[in-house]
Amino acid sequence: MNTKLIKSVIASGLVIWSISALTFTNNPPDSCTGAPGESNCTSCHGGSTLNSGGALNNILLTTSVPLSSLQPNTTYTFNLSFSQAGRTKYGFQLCVLPSGATPSSSSIGTLIASSSETQLSSTTNPNRTYLMHNVSGTSAPGATKTWQFQYTTPNAINVSPVFYVAINSSNGNNSSSGDLIYTKTFSSTILPVKWGDLKVFSTENGVLINWSTLTEINNHYFEVQRSLNGYDWETIGEVKGSGNQTIKKTYQFVDNTRLINAYYRLKQVDYDGKFEYSKLVRIDKKIQEVVIPFYDNLTNNIVLPNLDYTALLLTDMKGKSFAVNTIISGGVLQIDVKNLPSGIYALSASHQSNNASWKVWIAGSGY
Repeated sequence: MNTKLIKSVIASGLVIWSISALTFTNNPPDSCTGAPGESNCTSCHGGSTLNSGGALNNILLTTSVPLSSLQPNTTYTFNLSFSQAGRTKYGFQLCVLPSGATPSSSSIGTLIASSSETQLSSTTNPNRTYLMHNVSGTSAPGATKTWQFQYTTPNAINVSPVFYVAINSSNGNNSSSGDLIYTKTFSSTILPVKWGDLKVFSTENGVLINWSTLTEINNHYFEVQRSLNGYDWETIGEVKGSGNQTIKKTYQFVDNTRLINAYYRLKQVDYDGKFEYSKLVRIDKKIQEVVIPFYDNLTNNIVLPNLDYTALLLTDMKGKSFAVNTIISGGVLQIDVKNLPSGIYALSASHQSNNASWKVWIAGSGY
């Protein structure tokens, strides 16, 4: 073969390899999230055994509300975080498919690359959208990396988005060998109702409860519930829902008992029996929204009858702070305090840019 031709072929091969390497640095190829019908990053990163690096649980996907409490047709800002000791360079790819997806399932909702460190790509047959890192979104000098993006939930009946995530924990040797690959799924639930306002008014005929919804999915009816202490509830009426709708709907109910101090909330019930609770409102001489945390002796949890509180901080009377572990159960936010010693604690939280604080007695059994 002609020597010049050989040199030309070799040079061309180097160019092709260089472009390929640059492409993988900028973003991974599509369809590598481990979702149904897809491969994962081990197909390109030789010698990697999936989820063998011990940091699978370090993949976190969070937003402003629990993933089990997403509203339909709503845009959320998400944070995807990962960390692994000794590693300073990461990559990722993510797609969102419906629960029970098959290899032919298309993406649902809308992914938005709202950060300068991320970008989008798409495929056809099936129609899927992928969010992934770009060339400026791989550096993790402190071994921890967080990518931010936005996602708009679908407005559909009985849809539960599942986030498929693949992470490449690179060893930084400028090759595809020695990297650690992880895949993880995050399930979410879209609540059947996107709430609007909930207000109460004192009238000559009693207490008027007004509320609105912005979207309803499979909504059968509302139970109107009343409490005299914020803990014990009774159903005082029922209002028929609108089934499925995407326009604002308003509702009202009159409590004829004309109480001067009471709490109200709504229990929204689906046709299949699933339900969720609204926020609480209180009527007294000054009508206000209130939340009163209390200690549940049966579960050893502090209960907050509102799911929208963030930045929770629990402190004992000596000023020592404790980690706050929360769960969602029965339409309320519960704080696990079973490992804390008995005593009085200060609980603080944020809600819609407002700060609140309470003192709570815990009959704990901890150290």
